[in-house]
Amino acid sequence: MRNADTIISDLESGGITSLRELRSFFWNFHHDDDHTDELAELKTKIKAIDKLINMMKQRSKHSDTYKEYRECSAFRQKSFRKKNAESIDSYEQADQYIKEHIKDYAVDGKALKRSELEKMLTDLKMEYNALVSEHNTFLKKKAAAAPYLKTVRTYLENQKKQERDKQYRERKLTQQKKKDILE
Repeated sequence: MRNADTIISDLESGGITSLRELRSFFWNFHHDDDHTDELAELKTKIKAIDKLINMMKQRSKHSDTYKEYRECSAFRQKSFRKKNAESIDSYEQADQYIKEHIKDYAVDGKALKRSELEKMLTDLKMEYNALVSEHNTFLKKKAAAAPYLKTVRTYLENQKKQERDKQYRERKLTQQKKKDILE
């Protein structure tokens, strides 16, 4: 109790302004402001779309060389491929990746264009940034409550233990009195 003023000011500076908010951190309950899972899911989606867009750019970058390679006769293709192996392999790698992953972003069976994917990526990044600010506020509150959680838990558990011990002693005393009466 001597440190109550310090504890209260620490909690308030961390954003915890009520006992109800502090209580919510005592046990491992899910908080509405805890967006850990949502942020991880958004981050995964952002990385996947970003990689798909980069592969589309890579394919576009090497498409002229690949088109020229495909237009060559079978005899000339071998020598052309040796000269431009890196560009052709890069195109084929990007094309294979796009074919495997574009179906994840198809709308009504129709693959999205790169511009549509870039818009989707921008929207996801905006959503991610909005959740990050809320989540950071939650983390700040959690960090403010953390030093006091163990102490409060221990105190509450001791209170419960004392109550159980008291009830146990009362039961034993009652049993002893009944036994004495019967004798």
